[in-house]
Amino acid sequence: MKPCVLIAAPPILNRRLTDALGAAFTVMVCPDRDRAEALIAVSCFQAIVLADGFITAPGDPDGVPVIRVGANAEPAKVRDEVVAAIDRRKVEERKRAGEGRTLTELEYDEYIELVRFKATRCYLIALMDRHRGSVTDGARGAGMVRESLHRLLRRHDVEADRFREDDET
Repeated sequence: MKPCVLIAAPPILNRRLTDALGAAFTVMVCPDRDRAEALIAVSCFQAIVLADGFITAPGDPDGVPVIRVGANAEPAKVRDEVVAAIDRRKVEERKRAGEGRTLTELEYDEYIELVRFKATRCYLIALMDRHRGSVTDGARGAGMVRESLHRLLRRHDVEADRFREDDET
């Protein structure tokens, strides 16, 4: 399976980078800043390519390598940087696995709790993105009580306001 890479950049740069990365990676392109921030928060990518100034601070992408590129970036060099960054991360993860607990050292209940937390957070982010930050609409779409959704959002540190679009034009 190919590593998944997010490209968060304006459309003209997205096309050039997608052409360069598409053969070696599964590429997700996001020309929208707010959506890119939400996707980065989900942290399901092996690398993130950000156009300079597109997103000022990508938050905490859980150790995911972030490659910043300018408008005149050479796609082949960006591809090489992504490959190198993913390789470095794999080496670091192997080192950490030797220092800390590996997956099989977790008790099953602990593992399930961790997986459930991350899956729920991913679901909540996608739900808020789909309903543009409306907790009422999100609760209706999820088939749950609005107050319960508010509790879940707080527990999983998901802010509905981040998904609301500004009405200023």
